Amino acid sequence: MSPRRLFAVCALCSLVLCGRAHSADATPGATGGGLNPRDTLLGILGYARWPVEPDPLRLCVAGRSAAADRLLHEGLERPSYRPIVVRKMPDADIASHCDALYVGALDEAAWRRIFTAIVDRAVLTVCERSPGCAASGMISLNLEDSARVQFEVNLDLVARSAVRINPQVLRLGTRPPTRAVTP
Repeated sequence: MSPRRLFAVCALCSLVLCGRAHSADATPGATGGGLNPRDTLLGILGYARWPVEPDPLRLCVAGRSAAADRLLHEGLERPSYRPIVVRKMPDADIASHCDALYVGALDEAAWRRIFTAIVDRAVLTVCERSPGCAASGMISLNLEDSARVQFEVNLDLVARSAVRINPQVLRLGTRPPTRAVTP
């Protein structure tokens, strides 16, 4: 088996196992049916590549949700992986101080400010499903299903970004539904 194919198989298995871990470790009472998207987020970050690999990787959190608050409180780490620093940043500082951005609930004006600041930057955006996320987020997590975390991929934004995500990982996500164009 070629190294490239082996890498793709490992990426797929890692994300599938992350989803199974979530269903087994669901915490009752948390938003999104009790799911914690940490393992899914770790899987996505693990298969993302920046033009210059950050060390440590700076994950910023914007907005409010149980999952976002948990990331801030507990941090995000995995043995044998580059260190990850998790912090909350003011909107104005996100573009210059973040390599990845996890977004919980945000109003539309805040989404526009953040998206405008990071549009030409190598910042991976992962957010909880919302109208702002559908328009501006690279990866949208669906935390509504209590059995597993699912995600949608905005292929247009991923293609325009300097951050590269392994195509095998992108295939695991679903594409957002296309909007009908009226004449």
